Amino acid sequence: MKKLLVLFCLFCSVPLGATSLPDNIYFKAMKDEMDRSLKQLRLPPNPKPSYIAYWVERSVPLSRAAASLGALDEPHGRLSPHLNIRGIVSLGNNKEDSLGIQENGQAWFSPTYDTGSVADSYLGIRQALWQITDKAYLQAVEMYEKKKAYKRRKQLDETLPDVVPAPAAHYVEEILPPPALDEKALQQLAQRLSAQGNSLPYVEQFYVRLSPFVNETYFLNSRGSFFQYSTTELVLRFEVVFRTKSGYKRSFKFVDSLDLSADFKSLAEKETASLLARVQAMYEAQQGDAYVGPVLLMPMAAADLWGDMFVQEAKGAKPILWLDGSPDTSSGQFKNKLGMRVVSNAVSVYDRPHAKAYNGFLLTGFSPVDDEGTWAQDLTLATGGILRDLPRSVRPAKKGDTSNGHGRVSRAYFPREQISNLWVEAVNPLSQTELENKLLEKCRALELEYCYILHDNPLNNYMERIYTADGHKEPVDQLKYESGFTARSLRDIVAAGDTPEVFSSSPTVWLGHRTIVTPALLVEEMELVPVQALPDKKPFLPMP
Repeated sequence: MKKLLVLFCLFCSVPLGATSLPDNIYFKAMKDEMDRSLKQLRLPPNPKPSYIAYWVERSVPLSRAAASLGALDEPHGRLSPHLNIRGIVSLGNNKEDSLGIQENGQAWFSPTYDTGSVADSYLGIRQALWQITDKAYLQAVEMYEKKKAYKRRKQLDETLPDVVPAPAAHYVEEILPPPALDEKALQQLAQRLSAQGNSLPYVEQFYVRLSPFVNETYFLNSRGSFFQYSTTELVLRFEVVFRTKSGYKRSFKFVDSLDLSADFKSLAEKETASLLARVQAMYEAQQGDAYVGPVLLMPMAAADLWGDMFVQEAKGAKPILWLDGSPDTSSGQFKNKLGMRVVSNAVSVYDRPHAKAYNGFLLTGFSPVDDEGTWAQDLTLATGGILRDLPRSVRPAKKGDTSNGHGRVSRAYFPREQISNLWVEAVNPLSQTELENKLLEKCRALELEYCYILHDNPLNNYMERIYTADGHKEPVDQLKYESGFTARSLRDIVAAGDTPEVFSSSPTVWLGHRTIVTPALLVEEMELVPVQALPDKKPFLPMP
């Protein structure tokens, strides 16, 4: 079990050296280059940097096993650590700094990434940090002057400071040696999983790759914050190609992040069986038709709803200034809806940044300390249908705002207000059978012949039609949402299930790592329309 050490100090009031950093090359390189840059880096007549933050992310592959339809693939490439290094530099002070402004759609102040061949050594890391800092400082100088000129030109009487000091946090997990793995057993597992694709004669490709990793994260900023933690994961990757009975060719990729310390073999077996069951259903699927009515969203479809309509709308409470005067479209709409009804009272919604794993699946939104070095708080986002709270950073959106530790970096931006681990809980959870019965009741009341269950997995929105007469189901293909989810969809949730599932995603331009844990949802009304597509030409000869 990892040993945890959590310490606190006053933000901006305790020297960096007052609390001891972990003794490793990553913090030594970050601290030495940070101290040098704060003291010596300057392009006259511009000021020295006022703030610097560094991240070192180290990914260590432990093994690799891959197989296709039971045939083992030869491993490619060396298994060596990969370092991702990034940094932010800002000028000015808490009242006005060089961050918070964009120009012509360019991510001027995105963290500077170095994903090349950085040597896993003190000197290699130090040199990468030096190059990153030099580039980031020049960007900061340019944007600092442009920001001041923009505010004068627009006559912005900005009464809010750019930064409101908050308590800094130190979070340290001991980085333990990687777990021992039986490489031969891992290869046998990949073979066994992929061979199950042979049970379906219409499957042309069933590729499985198992990649265990140890991922380490190190962070240090000039305001006295630092953190260090690691995760052990098994990346389970599927690639499937098959042809439906109607002649449509389907191909997709599916990735899961399993907790390496859990019973990952059993989880991998269950994921494989579930995937093949859906492939079999999709093979039999018939063309769907236009539909308006109640819909049961299974957890994966429900996660899409929460991602599109809650996670997106809860981000960026502090809008960015754009030099061309454009509004900040990356800032969500919830910033103006605190205290208003935004979801159904059938569910409660939380953000739990300290949760690291759930039911054997990793939660990629794990962030006990955010990317501004502030202790992350658990948030009650919505109860009784009312929006109670939002993610906040050290950059206030209105008077009285303080950070709740949810300033997180993405691929395009400095730390902004974002959700980490979104957790949805049913107020009165129902079993799957109860949800389906409730769906049928609503459909019968509307005198519908059938209604729909949306699985929304990577198989092109896989759905089932469930008939009101006797409750039997049949798979349906070639349907899509008429206009996607809408804000009303969250308020139209009638009931929720009792079995949450985990859905994690990689960083996008607008969002960093985040996870959604949600049960199935029964929604009052959705509109579905047929997809206009023609079957692919079948091969002249059957698959051997």
